Amino acid sequence: MNPARAYGFAAVIVFLALPLALIALTGANLMQYQANADVSAREDALLAQLDARLARLDVAGRTVTDMSSIYVKAAAAPLAAADLQQLLSSAATDAGGKVIETQVVDRTDETTPADEIVVRLALDVNNAGLLTFLQHVETGLPLMFVEALSVRQVPGTGDAGAETDPTLRVDCTVRAAWKAP
Repeated sequence: MNPARAYGFAAVIVFLALPLALIALTGANLMQYQANADVSAREDALLAQLDARLARLDVAGRTVTDMSSIYVKAAAAPLAAADLQQLLSSAATDAGGKVIETQVVDRTDETTPADEIVVRLALDVNNAGLLTFLQHVETGLPLMFVEALSVRQVPGTGDAGAETDPTLRVDCTVRAAWKAP
């Protein structure tokens, strides 16, 4: 290859391709910045709501903290498990899903605290409904934690590429603490 031609090729890369790549990278960073700003604004609004709630709870200069709402309230563990099953079924239905199966997981090993209950749930839901369901479970009261999650397309609902919002089969395991009232 001719040295003049090699220098010309290098000049094209340095003066045309590199600036275009940097412009594209800057555009991508600006879009990510805007998305982060939107998330930050939502979080700030949520924080303002929480601050207002704490201000209302302020009694005589001290903050009253009611921690009972973070537990599933029931007289016994089987009743708490039934309440958790009902909460999860309601969350799935509210998200537009169809509950296929719920099952209380028996955890009698030494690693699981006695005040925790675990429920396995299977449901059919679309993608938007799955996000709504998970948001309700992870951010609602009582506190619930998703321990395991498996998502797959329901057979017979078409190709994932052809269908814009296929039906998904979701298998999840949810853990929550219970406390007698």
